[in-house]
Amino acid sequence: MREFVNMHPEEEETIMELMPAWERWGYERGMKEGIEQGIEQGIEQGKRALQEATIGRMRSKGFSDSEIADLLGLLPEDMARANSDAT
Repeated sequence: MREFVNMHPEEEETIMELMPAWERWGYERGMKEGIEQGIEQGIEQGKRALQEATIGRMRSKGFSDSEIADLLGLLPEDMARANSDAT
């Protein structure tokens, strides 16, 4: 920022007045993006928790992993992850 002011000394006062607005804008933008990412992560965690609970209930009712995968539309990797999370 100082380099820009040095290149345009006649605009130094205007540049310095605008700087807090830029900082505020950056802060607000960062907060907004952080909140959005947090919401997305929370939704994904909620989906995984619900899926793991559903798998656990289905297993307790006697469903096999292949039946669960078929009924829930899961891939073998999803079932493997559910197995590792359950242990």
